[in-house]
Parts: sequence; C-alpha cells; structure tokens
Amino acid sequence: MKLEWLQTFATAAAHENFRQAAEILFISQPAVTIHIKNLEKQLGFNLFTTQGRRVLLSEEGRRFLPHAQAVLKSYHSGLKDMEQWRQGKTRTLTIVISPLLAASVLPRIIRIFTKAHPHIDVVIDVQDSVFIERRLHDGSANIGLSLLPTSGSNIHQKLLHQEPVLLVAPHDGGDAETMPPLDATTVLTENVVFTYNHPGYWDSLLQMLHTRFPRLQTMTVSQSHVTKRFIEEGLGVSFLPRSAVRRELMEGRVLHVNVPEFDLPQASTYLLYKYTSEEVFQFLSYV
Repeated sequence: MKLEWLQTFATAAAHENFRQAAEILFISQPAVTIHIKNLEKQLGFNLFTTQGRRVLLSEEGRRFLPHAQAVLKSYHSGLKDMEQWRQGKTRTLTIVISPLLAASVLPRIIRIFTKAHPHIDVVIDVQDSVFIERRLHDGSANIGLSLLPTSGSNIHQKLLHQEPVLLVAPHDGGDAETMPPLDATTVLTENVVFTYNHPGYWDSLLQMLHTRFPRLQTMTVSQSHVTKRFIEEGLGVSFLPRSAVRRELMEGRVLHVNVPEFDLPQASTYLLYKYTSEEVFQFLSYV
C-alpha cells in the first residue's frame, strides 16, 4: 500500500470529486482513478459509489477514511519531528497568545528567545484571551500570554505589563504642529465608538462613557486590527492600548486625543502557565 494512494483517497473523500482532488494534488484525473482503484484492490472493497455523475463515499469508504487520515497524520508528524531533529531542535514550547499581543509585543520576545535557544521549536497558537486557559488546562500549550487574568487557582499567573489606554481618532489631514488639538468631547459625540476590541476594560469604560455621554453611539468590533482599519478609514474612534497603535501613531495614520475629563483605564498583559518545565523557566527569564 502506497502513501500516495492514501493521500489521493483522503483528498478525494474530502471533496467527493476526483477532478478537484487532481487539481489539489497536481496530478491528472486518470491518475486519481488509478490510485483509488489500486487501493480498493488491495483493501478488497469499494471506497466510492457513483450517483449519476457524482462520486460519493461508500459505507466502507466512510469507515476507512479516519484510518487513512491517521496514517497520513502520523507520517507527516514523523517527517516534522525528523526535520526538527535535523535542525538541532530537541524541545518544543507552545505559546498560546491573544491576537492583539501576537501583533504587538510577541515579535520582539520571539526574536530574542529563539536566538538564545535555537534548540527549542517554538509553536505559536493565536487564540482570543477567553480561550487561553482552556489550552493550558488540556495540555496543548505550555505558556499563555493573555489580556485577562486567570480564573482558576491551578494556573500560575504573572503580571507582565500595564500600559495606558488611548482615545484614537482618524487623522484629520491637518498639520499636527499648527492645528489645535482635537477636543475629546467633540470627538466622542460626533463619531461612532468601536467597543470590545479588548476583553479587559470595556465594561467599566463604557459605563463611564455612557454616564458622561448619554447619547454615545457605539459599535462592537471584536478585533483590534479591524478596529484600527476602521479608524484609518474615518468610520469612527476607539480606545486602544498604546502598544496596539504605536506604529499607526508614529506614521501619522491615526491621532491620539487627550481625554482630560476622566481617568482612562490601564490595559494589562498576563503570563499564564500550568506546569513548569525547563522551557517554561527559560521563557520566563525573557519576559
């Protein structure tokens, strides 16, 4: 039994279409048919049935599919392991991290850590902060970088960083040195405020905003990168951590609006882990 027959079968089964399988595998459609026929001959049963021009998995094909997928997964896992070994990587560290942190603080940390520990294969799993603890509990990640503190007593927690939250508005086209600064009250009453792009501070911040601006217009935009894009396009304003908009502010794509009327919250970053290991301790020394 050849692995290429299993790969062809798994691909054809996923689409129930030999033509699409041929396009995905960069082989001819007759080659797909030959691989399937050879596999069926060795197994002793049909993997597909036909219904008019349609190709459908047979009952035997549906039963055999997870076994074929398991063989292919094991094969590719073995190849990956050997490639890591060839590169001198003998250990793996899986970091689950929120999208906001992955795009802002993680690149600097990874650059330093991987240079100091080239034998560690670093895997990055990007998840919303509410799902990070789950990854640590089920063992699929070693370390979590989250915007939320832990909710469980069996998760270790370290407060890494706190930073100011800024009111960010579209660039008005004026010269920053000659134009008067934007007025926060005007900005908030004349624009839609994009909310809940950060899981840590919006409940209390919104309560404060609604108290001061009862007619405040809001729109939930759950991802910070989408929020920033909307602001650049002039669709509204938002409150974002300083690190999330550092580049946009430096390049003049958005503006920081001072809010002297009330105290803005701080955005926090937490490092979470459940089990200690040599790799975890080494990473802790860099953050």
